[in-house]
Amino acid sequence: MRKQLPKDLHSKSPRISQSEVFPQRQSSEANDIPDLSIIIPAYYGRSTICQCLTSVLKAAQGRNYEVLVVESSGDGSAEVVQECFPEVRVFPSAARLTAGQARNMGIRQAR
Repeated sequence: MRKQLPKDLHSKSPRISQSEVFPQRQSSEANDIPDLSIIIPAYYGRSTICQCLTSVLKAAQGRNYEVLVVESSGDGSAEVVQECFPEVRVFPSAARLTAGQARNMGIRQAR
């Protein structure tokens, strides 16, 4: 059985507002730089990439975001993404990348 935290601990935790975590940008910056970059490493993901992107885009509606797919299998995933999701930025790699390497590549490409 879990122990309950004393009630006074709950009241002492500081509340952080969203504006403190995500400060407002100047209007010229707001259109150029997304608030969120979603990086998806793909390796032989042709059969699942469309379902994944549909879910991600639905969850991100109403936010300023970008989606990047780093594909390193050559199975046609990159072409499927480019055709079905033109707003998603795709970075195919000729070399096999681990998930970590693909994420790092995505981070370097993110705005």
